[in-house]
Amino acid sequence: MEFINLYSTINISMAYLDPGSGSIFIQLLISAIVGAGFFIRAKYGSIKNIFKKTSDEPEKEEMIDDEFDV
Repeated sequence: MEFINLYSTINISMAYLDPGSGSIFIQLLISAIVGAGFFIRAKYGSIKNIFKKTSDEPEKEEMIDDEFDV
């Protein structure tokens, strides 16, 4: 019986989370999502530039403009 009473008592937790802790957690979560978005966007652009098609031929618009120069 003592064994059951020993482990059935409620342990008091010494942790306290005030409302400020919750707002800091939400702020941390939002900033992590936004930061990850900026990071992915920046890296996506650099990877896209590596595989971007480069040609030595002038664009059609450039050729048309050069023909009509006086």
